[in-house]
Amino acid sequence: MKTLLLDTNIYGLALERKDIAEALVFFADQKQKSEKIYFVLGSEIVNNEISAIPHKETRNRLRELYQAVTSGEIRLTDKVKSLAMDYFNECKSNAIKITLEDCEIVASSCFANVNFIVTDNRRTMRSPKAVNVFNSINRKKGLKTPEFIGYEMLKSFLPGSGVP
Repeated sequence: MKTLLLDTNIYGLALERKDIAEALVFFADQKQKSEKIYFVLGSEIVNNEISAIPHKETRNRLRELYQAVTSGEIRLTDKVKSLAMDYFNECKSNAIKITLEDCEIVASSCFANVNFIVTDNRRTMRSPKAVNVFNSINRKKGLKTPEFIGYEMLKSFLPGSGVP
């Protein structure tokens, strides 16, 4: 079973793109099955970002998607905050553009042994320089960094795509 965490921007894309919405429907169906191929975890940080959306209708639709797809939520613990701060400070000292929230999402995913973080965030969280920072710090701490994938790769997980 593969574990995924969807970044906030993937939920937003599902409102705009039918192919992404169909992928989330597949993952919501997976949640109901006893024999799961994929397990989608939520994140307290993603949940907070969704809750902060000012447009009520959009916020409510994203909350519904989030709740339909996720099978549990990773909490923002002191260990997660500490690791996220290590990432953030290292990125800052290397002039790598990233938010503390992105670092918290990555850190929480590492502690939860998530296989894939799905994000459309190519210039920050998924940037090669940021990924190098995550890998370097995680190696020192004995943690595994999840693989960062975009929504195109997410769609390849769907039945009929040829990817198990």
